[in-house]
Parts: sequence; C-alpha cells; structure tokens
Amino acid sequence: MRENLIKEASEEAGAEIIPLNLIAVQDRDQHNKPPLAFAVYKIFVECKLVEFQFAENIETSTAQFFTVDNLPKLSKSRNTKEQIKLCFEFHHKNKKLAVFD
Repeated sequence: MRENLIKEASEEAGAEIIPLNLIAVQDRDQHNKPPLAFAVYKIFVECKLVEFQFAENIETSTAQFFTVDNLPKLSKSRNTKEQIKLCFEFHHKNKKLAVFD
C-alpha cells in the first residue's frame, strides 16, 4: 500500500509524500452515497508532504490546498466533509489510533 500511495500522489498531484499512519478504514456505503452494487473499503492514511510540484495531467487538472472550513464543492460519492474532518482531527491528536467500520 505504501508504494501505491507514493506513486499515486506523485502521478496525480505532483506530491512527494511519506506515508506515516493509518487513519481509518471505512465501508464506503456507510459513508458515501449512492450505494454501490459491490463492496468497497476506503483507506485513509496520514502522510508527510515532502515536496509539491504540480503539473496538469490526464487525471488531475489542478491541485490546491484548503482549510477544513473552506473546502470547495466535494464529490460526496468519493469524499465527504466528515471524512476530511476525521483526517484533520487525527493529524492534530497526540494519540493516533485508527478507526474502522
């Protein structure tokens, strides 16, 4: 999983990252709509950003940083504000225990 996180962050966002901690494993249908005909589990991982050099590509047209209180319109079938808040809260805690469904 670590290698895939590093590869995808680089390819899609131009971000060099170091994966640090597992934040959560969620059953997608319990947190995102509409339900799917098959099971999907979403894995959230805290990463350290080492370097950021974005270039537009076939999967991503732009990359920006936002505060949790100033998010753009989200594709809620992919990620919700609650899921993003969960990641921010995890990052700011001293004791880091993953949550899971």
